[in-house]
Amino acid sequence: MTDGQNQRLGAYVETSASGERVRADVPAPLPPKPAPELGWFMRVYERAIAAVGRLDGVTTILPSTPLFL
Repeated sequence: MTDGQNQRLGAYVETSASGERVRADVPAPLPPKPAPELGWFMRVYERAIAAVGRLDGVTTILPSTPLFL
Protein backbone atom coordinates (compact mmCIF):
# COMPACT_ATOMS: atom_id res chain seq x y z
CA MET A 1 0.00 0.00 0.00
CA THR A 2 1.27 3.40 -0.83
CA ASP A 3 1.12 6.55 1.22
CA GLY A 4 -1.93 8.64 0.42
CA GLN A 5 -4.22 5.66 -0.04
CA ASN A 6 -6.74 4.66 2.56
CA GLN A 7 -5.01 1.72 4.22
CA ARG A 8 -8.29 0.39 5.62
CA LEU A 9 -9.44 -0.45 2.08
CA GLY A 10 -6.49 -2.56 0.97
CA ALA A 11 -4.60 -2.23 -2.31
CA TYR A 12 -4.30 -3.50 -5.87
CA VAL A 13 -1.30 -5.70 -6.56
CA GLU A 14 -0.06 -6.31 -10.11
CA THR A 15 1.53 -9.64 -10.99
CA SER A 16 1.79 -11.98 -13.93
CA ALA A 17 -0.01 -15.29 -14.32
CA SER A 18 0.64 -17.54 -17.34
CA GLY A 19 2.50 -14.70 -19.01
CA GLU A 20 -0.40 -12.28 -18.62
CA ARG A 21 -0.44 -9.18 -16.38
CA VAL A 22 -3.22 -9.33 -13.79
CA ARG A 23 -4.33 -7.09 -10.94
CA ALA A 24 -5.68 -8.41 -7.66
CA ASP A 25 -7.35 -6.59 -4.79
CA VAL A 26 -5.62 -7.46 -1.53
CA PRO A 27 -7.78 -6.45 1.45
CA ALA A 28 -6.35 -4.87 4.56
CA PRO A 29 -5.71 -7.24 7.47
CA LEU A 30 -8.41 -7.80 10.07
CA PRO A 31 -9.33 -6.50 12.62
CA PRO A 32 -9.21 -2.92 11.33
CA LYS A 33 -7.26 -0.35 13.32
CA PRO A 34 -8.78 1.83 14.65
CA ALA A 35 -11.89 -0.20 15.28
CA PRO A 36 -15.02 1.22 13.60
CA GLU A 37 -17.54 3.03 15.79
CA LEU A 38 -20.85 1.19 15.43
CA GLY A 39 -22.94 2.94 18.08
CA TRP A 40 -24.75 5.21 15.60
CA PHE A 41 -25.30 2.31 13.20
CA MET A 42 -26.89 0.13 15.89
CA ARG A 43 -29.36 2.90 16.81
CA VAL A 44 -30.43 3.25 13.16
CA TYR A 45 -30.60 -0.55 12.79
CA GLU A 46 -32.84 -0.89 15.87
CA ARG A 47 -35.20 1.80 14.55
CA ALA A 48 -35.41 0.01 11.19
CA ILE A 49 -36.18 -3.32 12.87
CA ALA A 50 -38.94 -1.68 14.93
CA ALA A 51 -40.44 -0.09 11.78
CA VAL A 52 -40.49 -3.44 9.97
CA GLY A 53 -42.18 -4.99 13.00
CA ARG A 54 -44.87 -2.32 12.98
CA LEU A 55 -45.44 -2.83 9.26
CA ASP A 56 -45.76 -6.58 9.81
CA GLY A 57 -48.34 -5.92 12.53
CA VAL A 58 -50.39 -3.69 10.25
CA THR A 59 -50.59 -6.39 7.57
CA THR A 60 -52.57 -8.65 9.92
CA ILE A 61 -55.51 -6.20 9.98
CA LEU A 62 -55.60 -5.46 6.23
CA PRO A 63 -58.55 -6.87 4.29
CA SER A 64 -56.36 -7.54 1.22
CA THR A 65 -52.60 -7.71 1.58
CA PRO A 66 -51.93 -7.88 -2.21
CA LEU A 67 -54.00 -4.73 -2.67
CA PHE A 68 -51.86 -2.98 -0.05
CA LEU A 69 -48.64 -4.04 -1.77
